[in-house]
Amino acid sequence: MKEAAMAKTSHNTFLPIVAGSALVVIASGYLGYLTVAAIHLPTAFDWVKRVPSVPVTQNLPRSAATFDLAPEVKPVVVPRVLVSNIPQELATMQDANERKQVFIRMVLPLVLEVNARVEQDRAHLLTLRARTEAGHTLGPREQDWLNRIMRAYEVTDLDWDVLLRRVDTVPPSLAIAQAANESAWGTSRFAQEGNALFGQWVWSDNGMIPQERGEDETHSVRRFATPLASVMAYVRNLNTHPFYQRFRELRDEIREADEHRPGYLLAGTLDGYSTRRDAYVEELRQIIRVNHLQALNSAVFGTGNDRLAFNLPTPRD
Repeated sequence: MKEAAMAKTSHNTFLPIVAGSALVVIASGYLGYLTVAAIHLPTAFDWVKRVPSVPVTQNLPRSAATFDLAPEVKPVVVPRVLVSNIPQELATMQDANERKQVFIRMVLPLVLEVNARVEQDRAHLLTLRARTEAGHTLGPREQDWLNRIMRAYEVTDLDWDVLLRRVDTVPPSLAIAQAANESAWGTSRFAQEGNALFGQWVWSDNGMIPQERGEDETHSVRRFATPLASVMAYVRNLNTHPFYQRFRELRDEIREADEHRPGYLLAGTLDGYSTRRDAYVEELRQIIRVNHLQALNSAVFGTGNDRLAFNLPTPRD
């Protein structure tokens, strides 16, 4: 829950338009250049909710409603469907297993999207490092981009190893487990009212005040415009805050060792994320084990799917 200040970026902004009963955005381009188009969404919630009896019209990608979380042939192939709010239906679902399935299908594409952006930055950093090590001088645009990345990841003096240790992805298994734990599978007040999946604290006036906050405490829970923004802040938090240095070091070691249980192992470094300490670590590992989340670490976006963000229609009082 410890969070560093969030840098403003251009690629976490959505420009919604009304399309029937849903807000729709098609986002294209890494730097956040958005192309907006209206799409008919008769039952947007069913994109995420896997119910075989629900008809999927030709206007909806069938894969978004039915992608298999445990395919016989790996990896899991995921449609690029990004929800723009936490559905209120999660809080009213009676079947816990169904709620989990919906939640995982909702969060997994968000994590893959953020990881894809981070991976793109990382790949460019590796290219620039190779150029400099080969004796080339970076051009003005390359240097400007590098300076912006260093500021975003709070690196003052250029050290390629330190920077690359920060510009790295978070295993989907771990991100989903933390989101499930911190948001009670999307049913918590903070998730429902503020798209807050990870319970990140802030000390500002626009956060959501925890009901159990002590009289001498001033923190609140940060709210987000979209769940994607919440995932972005979470990944940036783990990648920049000094408290999670061991997380970044172990992640680097795991990458070198080609370890296939990164989420389970990295959970052991996050005892400081919660006041429950070791019990919190065990909770995360249990969520990963019980829900077979390790299989999702190799999940990929399917080809030919636009980045599509839609607002789940929910009943309002």
